[in-house]
Amino acid sequence: MNVYQGVRSCQNSCPSYILSRVSIKVKNITEDELQKFYEDITVQLAQKHIDTTPLAVIGVANNGIDVSKGIAKQLQKSYFTDVRVSTIVCRRPHSRHMDQNFLFQKLKKYLLKMPGFFLNGLRLVEHYVLSSMRPSQREVILSDDFDMLLAQDVFLIVDDAVDSGHSMKAVVDEMHRLLKNKTLYTIAVVTTQKKPVFDVDFCQYREVLVRFPWSVDKA
Repeated sequence: MNVYQGVRSCQNSCPSYILSRVSIKVKNITEDELQKFYEDITVQLAQKHIDTTPLAVIGVANNGIDVSKGIAKQLQKSYFTDVRVSTIVCRRPHSRHMDQNFLFQKLKKYLLKMPGFFLNGLRLVEHYVLSSMRPSQREVILSDDFDMLLAQDVFLIVDDAVDSGHSMKAVVDEMHRLLKNKTLYTIAVVTTQKKPVFDVDFCQYREVLVRFPWSVDKA
């Protein structure tokens, strides 16, 4: 029995079981909703009177990079005068060779054949597995251009989603270690868990799983 047959064989049980026992929902987010998020973040940052302050927007790889670019573009449209964009990697030490969204990576060539309710079930399974693991140790890797950001005064640390909060906490701890007398703000589109170990400053959605336009399982 191949992977597709195995998945098909549990379609009537696994997703419905998970959905019946887990209260968290899956939300499909559109490009328009993302753009609204970028605009809202820009307004909130402008209220802090930092529009003329040198900014660094750092996206946490992988999917935080797309969000950071969207925010940076909106900041530049809104007359923030000095915006630089960079990336940072934060991962579990044992997962350096593991693709993000491991379950979907294994099944991605079959996903377009699956109904939406089953894809939601797979997301819940992945969320449950990763939430139950919750290892706190992280490895943080700076980008090659990080030294060029040191002239900036405000740093925005951006990710698409915060689950346990361990990754964001590790990045912020590293930034505090490296950056003295700098202002840091943390941003995520969604916080999936009720009590993460680190909560971000700006967040649009809480206690939902978000399917982004770039998600592997996007129909």
